[in-house]
Amino acid sequence: MKKILIMMLGIMVVSAYAEQALDEQSNQEVIVSPQKPEISTIVEKMDQAKASGNHAFFTNLLSEYKRLNPPAKTENGPQGQVIAPEPVIGTSGTSIRWADDVTVDSAWNYQAFSMDTRDDGFIFLAAARESLSAAEYRIPIWYSSDGVNWTFYYNIFWIGHDCRNPSVKVVEQATANYLVVVFDGIETASPYEEDVWVLVHEFTTTDWIYYPVSNFSGIDEKNPSLDADDTQYPTMAYLGCAFESADSIAVIGSMDFGQTWIQRQIIGSGDPTWDYYDPVVAYGHYSPADSFTIGVAWVIGWDSNNAIRFRRSHSSGTPGTWLDIDYFIPPTDHRDWRPALRMTHGTMPSGTIIFARRDTVGTDVEDLCNYFTYDGGRNWTCDTLYYGGEYNLLTTLAVDDPANDYHAFFKGDYDDIRYKEAHYDDFSYDGWTMSMAISDGGNISSSTYPASATLNDEPCVCWKDITNSTWYKIKFDALWLTGIEERPGQISAGFVSLAPNPSKGIAKLSYVVQEKGNVKISVFDAVGRLVDNLLNETKPAGEYTVNMNNQNLAAGVYFVRMETPEGVNTKQMTIIR
Repeated sequence: MKKILIMMLGIMVVSAYAEQALDEQSNQEVIVSPQKPEISTIVEKMDQAKASGNHAFFTNLLSEYKRLNPPAKTENGPQGQVIAPEPVIGTSGTSIRWADDVTVDSAWNYQAFSMDTRDDGFIFLAAARESLSAAEYRIPIWYSSDGVNWTFYYNIFWIGHDCRNPSVKVVEQATANYLVVVFDGIETASPYEEDVWVLVHEFTTTDWIYYPVSNFSGIDEKNPSLDADDTQYPTMAYLGCAFESADSIAVIGSMDFGQTWIQRQIIGSGDPTWDYYDPVVAYGHYSPADSFTIGVAWVIGWDSNNAIRFRRSHSSGTPGTWLDIDYFIPPTDHRDWRPALRMTHGTMPSGTIIFARRDTVGTDVEDLCNYFTYDGGRNWTCDTLYYGGEYNLLTTLAVDDPANDYHAFFKGDYDDIRYKEAHYDDFSYDGWTMSMAISDGGNISSSTYPASATLNDEPCVCWKDITNSTWYKIKFDALWLTGIEERPGQISAGFVSLAPNPSKGIAKLSYVVQEKGNVKISVFDAVGRLVDNLLNETKPAGEYTVNMNNQNLAAGVYFVRMETPEGVNTKQMTIIR
């Protein structure tokens, strides 16, 4: 009888998820905002020009599109104030350690951050900051050439509105470089309408120009996420912006650095019983026709449950190239939320969605998890990256860089900022480095996401410090800053990374020795036979790297075993031929 009841419960759960999936399947089509017939014809030709890589033809079509549908004027729109002169070329410091935290700004409250870097060594940081003089949010922008000294650059404000949720992107081209910031403009009085706007600044000019990304009357559109693809279309970087639109997820694109936004599309749509929110957009690798150049992940909430959704396009988001939604269903009594999405431009069409997964029954534990793919999004695997604690509200952000390393920052179990790194070819638990605390504990906001970027392949991060509950701070840390770790010995003994993994030849193994003693590192095959002795000697405390020559090993799974006075660590390694 007990077995029958269990089977019936299982069937009910599966049926509930199946019914939900069917409801969403009925809304699979991509909905494009209506346009004038002549404009629709031009847009179709633009899609064909993009697909064929005919940039010259696309540029001509874009000029005609803007003639028929000029960028909207911004009377009574957002305004701004230039606070500092144009930053000149600078250089960053060098180090191999995380530095002491730097305070960028102190104010009453912060709601959101975003950060990006320019190749000449500058970091740009935007935050939604509540004004000390009035109950309103503005968006100041800072820049720094060293991560230590920060200068106010620009201030976004709008009378009668809150300016929130900034998303920053530096777009660098051969002819010009742009700073693009999309954000929410929210009315502070009835009807409390919310729209997405964009600020465009060409660095060699004094112009700061605002354009509306979405201004559909009566429809709340909010929480924008911005990314740029300058790899597939190197002569004209393609900007993609995803945002919430009522109970839907909308995507819109621009090929002229945010001046003209083309084809507002609904790629995920619920109903009044569901809420679609927290969209994140990223560009990735293009190979087969069913791979991705752009992907969007978001959260669907229903009946106190949350799950992650993902949708991808194989041609930079044109309407006919969006593939079916991927449904990621959490285990029973769990909720998934706060996704961060990045996809590599490397030799493998891989990507990862990092998110928080909470156990809603009993301990209320929340872990850091990820869905990852190596085939352009056709197949996904789930893994746990960090095991959290009770009431541990994780906040995550992942960033990839030109070296195809992914950097994850998140709020750890002791209210600290923690860091993990993985190469693009191994997003499993074993592929990520051990978690490292890069801030003191007990002072990280549970509600404000950190922001991250990379500069010359090295990561940096900022977050909201809540040590003083009436005077919050923006704190910043970077791998290249000269300094020491806040808590010496915070990395436990063991393996830090093994890359690449899978490996065809030489792999680099990094490890940590906590106390002086004998270190033995050996390699075993899948059935436990010793195949290689890498190291057997006394080592002082410190971090080390050893090169592994795997060229003589047959394809298959192996285990690297490290023995120290502190204990034994094992890491799985895959050899491919």
